[in-house]
Amino acid sequence: MECSSPKGGCRNSICFTLALSSHGIIEINVNSTLALRAIALPDLHHDPSDCIPVATALENDLSLVTPDKYIQAYPAPVLW
Repeated sequence: MECSSPKGGCRNSICFTLALSSHGIIEINVNSTLALRAIALPDLHHDPSDCIPVATALENDLSLVTPDKYIQAYPAPVLW
């Protein structure tokens, strides 16, 4: 299967998934568990979209990589 386009990069989701997995990266889908965890977080950031990565990190025992001081106020581990 030809994955790259003339401009470089992936042209479809299968290619993108293969490219991620070749680097040991897996996708984590947003599901109801993550959504409920995100809305249960305290309102420290005032940006609800930032609660999704925080909830994902907490639910999957992952660390976040961000310089955002507001996100760092949540109880998820941060590497920056």
